[in-house]
Parts: sequence; C-alpha cells; structure tokens
Amino acid sequence: MCKACEKKFNHYASLNSTKAYWEGLSLDTGIPASKLVITIRGRGDKIPQGTWGHPEIAIDLAQWVSVEFRIWANRSLRKVIETEASSTKLQISPEELIRIYGNILAPTSLSEELKATYLLRAIEAQFPEISPSVQKILPSIQPKSDEEYVSPTKLAQIWNNRHGTNIKAYQINNALEGVGLQTSYYSERISTKTGKLKRTKCYSPTERGNDYSIFILDKAGSNKTVQHLRWKASVLQEIAKYFNNVEVGK
Repeated sequence: MCKACEKKFNHYASLNSTKAYWEGLSLDTGIPASKLVITIRGRGDKIPQGTWGHPEIAIDLAQWVSVEFRIWANRSLRKVIETEASSTKLQISPEELIRIYGNILAPTSLSEELKATYLLRAIEAQFPEISPSVQKILPSIQPKSDEEYVSPTKLAQIWNNRHGTNIKAYQINNALEGVGLQTSYYSERISTKTGKLKRTKCYSPTERGNDYSIFILDKAGSNKTVQHLRWKASVLQEIAKYFNNVEVGK
C-alpha cells in the first residue's frame, strides 16, 4: 500500500498520533500493541517479506497514504452517523401527539378553533409530508361568527373610510388598550442573524376584549408558527369614545 503511493510505513509508524492510536486500539481490543503490526523478513522464495496489521490499522494507514481514500472514508462515516441519528429519532403517532397536546391545551381559555389549529400545526411539524392536507383544512377552522375578524390595520382603514381621518394601526391598538379591551407586553428574543436582543410589542385581550377578538395562527419564516390577534369590526363602536377624547389625525 505504502509503496504504491510512494510513502514509507516507518514514517507513519513514527508519528505521535499513530502511536497514540495503536495504544488506544490495544486497550480496546485487548491485543498487545506489539502484535497489532507484524513485520516478516523474507527468506528467499519460501517466506515472502511484508508487514501485516490489524484491519483497523490498515484503514488508518490507508487514510494516511491516500488523500482520496481519506475523503471517501470520512464521507462514508458521516453517512453512517447521519443514518443512525435519523433512525433513532423519536417517532410518535398522531394519536399520541393529539393526546399530549390535548392535555396541554385543555385547561387554557383558547377557543376550540384555536386549539384545533395548534393541534394541526403540531402534527404538521412532526409529519411534514401531510402539510398540503393541513393547509387545505386550516381555512375551514374559523371562529363561529357572522362577523369577520380583522387586523388593527384593517380596523384603521374602516374607521378612516367612515370618518375621513388618517389614523394608523398603532392608534387603534392604543385605543383598544385605552378602553380596557386589551393589554400590552414586550416579548424579547435574541436575533439569530445579528445576535442582538429584539423587543416586540405584543397584545392580549382582556376579559371584556374576548367578546370581540380571536387569536389566529399563521406560518412565519423558518417553519415557525405565530399567532395574531384579530378583532370584530363592531369593536370600533367601543373605541369611538376614546377617539372622541383624543386628537385624531385628519
């Protein structure tokens, strides 16, 4: 092997890394280090000359003498590791997933529609192959109401059309909070791109606000699921008194 690649076995054997490997292999296999590699000197035509080693040493030597073999061996090992990792990944049935998430969601005050949406998203994350079916089902899971639920941006548009004003979504949120229909808080996380702390203002309906609002789930980047607070347009009647007491942009 060494001769074919124009290298000498003695150079490989003298390396500190080689000596450490042989010692470790000896301890692991129980074979004395002196017997892991055997060199036989030839005696004419009767006994051929050569060096014989443990199969694992032969593989290690092959990686030393041939860059191409080393690349192939490392890639093959990586495939084996990845295959074993994927085969040992915890598998859970849809029924078990529904039971677990059902127990988690049961004591919450979420609507049945939102609970069903959470369950579908959880199953979709575990079984990506059913994603097309989930996407078809989700639109049908809507709050049972004759009135559409819209975003604060849409509420601002409706208000502006009715009153000829130019208010923005943040002013709608301020009004909803001002009349006690929602509360605000900040969510903090570390950005995976910049490594900096990001603070996002979030809203949650109060007990009074529950009659006018609903949380919906949507997919964001990197297969994340986010929730959005949506409102009935009739909530504008509740916040009209707020705008009557503050200056609204024309």
